[in-house]
Amino acid sequence: MNRYHGGRVAENVLDFSVPVNPLGPPKHLIDILKRVIKDNVDTIIKYPDYEYSDLKKALAEFYNIKEQCVIPLNGAAEALYIVLAVYRPRNLIVVEPTFGDYREASYALGVRLTSIHYIENMDAFIFPLEPLLSISSNIARKSVILLSNPNNPTGSFIEVKYVREIAESFRESLIFVDEAFMDLSEKFRENALHLVEEYDNIVVVRSLTKSFSVPGLRMGFMHVCGKLSRILDLYRQPWNVNSIANHVFIELLSRFRDDMKEFLETSRRYIVLERSRVTSHLKYMRFVVYRSYAPYLLVRSHKFIAEEMNNMLMKYNIYVRDASSYTPLTKYFFRVAIRSKHDNDRFIEVMRKLFGDRNE
Repeated sequence: MNRYHGGRVAENVLDFSVPVNPLGPPKHLIDILKRVIKDNVDTIIKYPDYEYSDLKKALAEFYNIKEQCVIPLNGAAEALYIVLAVYRPRNLIVVEPTFGDYREASYALGVRLTSIHYIENMDAFIFPLEPLLSISSNIARKSVILLSNPNNPTGSFIEVKYVREIAESFRESLIFVDEAFMDLSEKFRENALHLVEEYDNIVVVRSLTKSFSVPGLRMGFMHVCGKLSRILDLYRQPWNVNSIANHVFIELLSRFRDDMKEFLETSRRYIVLERSRVTSHLKYMRFVVYRSYAPYLLVRSHKFIAEEMNNMLMKYNIYVRDASSYTPLTKYFFRVAIRSKHDNDRFIEVMRKLFGDRNE
């Protein structure tokens, strides 16, 4: 069993396999980072505060949540490993396709995996609420139920009332809601952060790595309240967020809070426009493009497998994400990140050249 993620390409390649904020890091973040590296060497020769008190406060104020319910993370991917190790579920119930090393984590920890599939319907993947709710209490009891919203890789969205219904129906289970791309979705107000204070069996995970386009810096957090929050934070590695990331995000979210909220709003508007434009071109080329509320598109070819397409695209230094590693998607699926207008134009130009009249 091997890990497989996007992002492992040469520097001269236009990498459409990694979905992050297409506007890139905000200027304030770059300025803070440069200043830390150039003028504040003390930041890297001292351990960060292992309680991350100032970081928790900055995150809580930015997202309007309770400080004592915030657990800082070295990127959102860290969350599932902490939750599985601490909660020790009988089963990991996963609604697939979805992102993450959940198969590797469940295998390593000896946790049984139960899979439920999204329902493919024309140009959309429909959340399988009824099949999920029909799981027997014997399977669901003391289990972790993993949801991704917006879903990665499909881009589909789970209504918050469904999350509430799942939490109500499975009170003896832990509902793990991965909202890594929520900041970049036009449906961002319909998030589950506020449900955490109402339900002690919900954990919500966020990724600032994605929101602020800094996958190399790494920053995320868990929002979970009550006794479980204290236990999860106790299990967290003491210095899991490095000093530079800690310093940068404390200042960014505190000093430039209003600017960053406006930056995210601008990003969402841009993503909606560019996603619609790229969708139109791909549909014109006879690709199936699935409805998305995220900064990426899941696409299916009628004729070419993703590996074959990437081989052709790489001749033009373009790379997309082969989505066949996502159960239960086939080798004809690929995911395309929304990038800058210039990059998207180049992608469309090359796709038209290669597949404009061949994808029948």
